[in-house]
Amino acid sequence: MPPSRAKQVAALLNAGYVKQERLGSDTRRVWLSMTRQGLRAYQGHVAAPQEIVNAATASTSD
Repeated sequence: MPPSRAKQVAALLNAGYVKQERLGSDTRRVWLSMTRQGLRAYQGHVAAPQEIVNAATASTSD
């Protein structure tokens, strides 16, 4: 994994947003999966821009 990606994964792991599992005997291969906390954070991240769009759309339709 490139160093920059490793740092991003480490930050997500430390925040509790993903969990990491090693696959088989090749320790370079890992499986990342989103935790419940990560899913909630992602949903909030996606909802924020949508709320901005909704507010802008509502103000132009008045």
